[in-house]
Amino acid sequence: EVIKTLIEAFVLVVIVVFLFLGSWRAALVPSIVVPIALLGSFAFMLALGYSANTVTLLALVVATGLVVDDAIVVVENIERVMEENPEMSSKEAAKVAMAQIQAPIIAIMLVLLSVFVPTAFIPGLSGLLFTQFAVAISTAMLISALNALTLSPALCALLLRRQTHKRGVMAKILGFIDRTRDGYANFVGKVIKRSVLVLVVILLFGIGAAVLGSITPGGFLPDEDQGAFFIQATLPPGASLQRTDAMGQKLAKMIHTLPQVKDVIAINGYSILDSATEPNALFMVAHLKPFGKRPGAANSVQAVIGKVFAMGAQIKGASVIAFNLPPIIGLSTNGGFTYELENVQSASEQKFNSVLKALIVAANGDPKLSHVFSTYSANTPSIYLDIDRAKAQALGVPVSSIFEALQASLGGYYV
Repeated sequence: EVIKTLIEAFVLVVIVVFLFLGSWRAALVPSIVVPIALLGSFAFMLALGYSANTVTLLALVVATGLVVDDAIVVVENIERVMEENPEMSSKEAAKVAMAQIQAPIIAIMLVLLSVFVPTAFIPGLSGLLFTQFAVAISTAMLISALNALTLSPALCALLLRRQTHKRGVMAKILGFIDRTRDGYANFVGKVIKRSVLVLVVILLFGIGAAVLGSITPGGFLPDEDQGAFFIQATLPPGASLQRTDAMGQKLAKMIHTLPQVKDVIAINGYSILDSATEPNALFMVAHLKPFGKRPGAANSVQAVIGKVFAMGAQIKGASVIAFNLPPIIGLSTNGGFTYELENVQSASEQKFNSVLKALIVAANGDPKLSHVFSTYSANTPSIYLDIDRAKAQALGVPVSSIFEALQASLGGYYV
């Protein structure tokens, strides 16, 4: 979706530039800047080890509409000089025009960099993410300014011709733009005379923005459709590995019926939620089909996860949880957060479990949270084995081999 938006932004920028400049020759100069700036940004990101992820691509989408500004300033000023000095060639006009706007172009670049560069110095994990954003967009701005000072004047000297009287549709479009500009100038002239009213309106807009900003939901990173999701299924404590395997095969067949799913991988006896080997646990990874074969929100990973939850509810005795991949692998297991409840009063396991369940019910009732759960169980059956170490030593059986055999048979051991 971001790549599609990037392409759409480039096409729209080219169309707008052409309509306002009124000449394909003039529009070609700033249009060339966009691929040059983007390619330069990609090269710089490659040198720094950054990938083309959502953050960097978003920066380039924003930059697409900004990198043409300097080139447009160059084109319009050269056209103005050519119009005011009919005896000048396009090459001479480019020299005169660049002498007038070199300083403003540099000033524009510095102003834009002063906005984006500080985001690279945000501390913490957020800073690591926004550093890529700042580098991508700042590099594009810098290349755009260098292009406006070097390549754009040369292209103008080669491509620009004296403007002739426009006819047809283009004449109407340019006429509408001129009328809109004149109307805006008249409106601004009237508004300036009522400066107190303008300040009051600006103040009200500022207060409104602050209020809306305080009530608008926010988050660290949005969930993304990465083409896969996790499934954790758990049977009652004490369930055998064979029972878990049978349940996993049944669940996998149900998931395979979904048209969006390409493949399912199952790992019996493993719980990704607490990274433990448990015979009653099953971990699955569902791989979805390419984005082109499942367009629309109805085929997104969130929609598929909802269907898997419904399927899991049909399996008796099993707790099935499906969750999206975390936005950044390694920051968390399931993209959420962990809350630890401590038994500081030495309460019984049953009482502690009842408090835990009440907390989960209350948390799931909060509209800001969803699918709150716990891996704790107060009813896990256990077997105490008293190993005769002396007899084992007499028979030549290492104690470590006994524990390894128990681990393979029961899915784990506690020492």
